[in-house]
Amino acid sequence: MKRRLCLHAAVAASLCLAVLPAAAQEAKPWIHIHVAEGGDSPKNIRVNLPLSVVGVALEVAPEKIVEEGRVKMINTDISIADVRRLWTTLRNAGDSEFVNVEDDGQHVSIVREADLLLIKVDDLKDGKEAKVRVEIPVKVVDALFATEGEELDIAGALDRLHSERGDIIRVIDGDTNVRIWIDETASSS
Repeated sequence: MKRRLCLHAAVAASLCLAVLPAAAQEAKPWIHIHVAEGGDSPKNIRVNLPLSVVGVALEVAPEKIVEEGRVKMINTDISIADVRRLWTTLRNAGDSEFVNVEDDGQHVSIVREADLLLIKVDDLKDGKEAKVRVEIPVKVVDALFATEGEELDIAGALDRLHSERGDIIRVIDGDTNVRIWIDETASSS
């Protein structure tokens, strides 16, 4: 009985795969978050979600925050329109180092290299090393600012992330490590 049930399940699965379009069979992107804390009581936190779940979360977010996949920015000191104009100017500058600050054991740089916007922060003060690395594809930033007014197009940026693979954010702060990346596997190894 079990053997026949397994055979029927295998045949049904094969038929489903045969009739599905090739695009539907392609691996879907997953976003992974891994936080490892050392110290006296070490902790490991792993979150593995299909990237599409983030889009669904946007759809169910309250309207006062998100409307049609766009985040409304209110009560800020700088307008999104101003940041959008700034981004357009920086984007058109091509590969450049936009910011480089070295002060008392701290180093901050913002660089455009090819298709990436790189933000690096190194802090060696007080004998404790802290590093932050953020790699944002230029096309994701473009999509984020594709709207007008005081909104960010989060849905558009997420759509662009679907084609990205690899690390997005890495943080090393003493004995705490955070890594956020996208790949095509359900587990975070």
